[in-house]
Amino acid sequence: MSSPDQAPPPAPDDDDYSPEPAPPGSTPSRVDPAEAGPTQPTPTEPTALKPYIPDPTLDELVCSELARRTELIAAQARVIAHAQARQAEFLVDLQGWSEDPQVSSRLHGNPESIRLADVNAAT
Repeated sequence: MSSPDQAPPPAPDDDDYSPEPAPPGSTPSRVDPAEAGPTQPTPTEPTALKPYIPDPTLDELVCSELARRTELIAAQARVIAHAQARQAEFLVDLQGWSEDPQVSSRLHGNPESIRLADVNAAT
């Protein structure tokens, strides 16, 4: 831990921060562009984009592939909806079954209500 009279080193984003000088011989020497040798020519204007030319065959292929993939998703959505409908039917059936007095009394575990449910079912 540092003592209170020592300041922490400045952060690199401080305006007053200056990096330590590089050791002698480690700084790169300046290069004269005339002595640098051949370089790639710099383009004077940006490369022009080729104009868009519609390709009906490719456009048709993309559209048909989009339709195929969308139909796959729709088919899966129908399968999921059917399964959820069946699940709802099973839940309704479970609820009806569990509300039967003989079943309900056994689920709650009260011996007197079990006996009473059995007597009522027999009559």
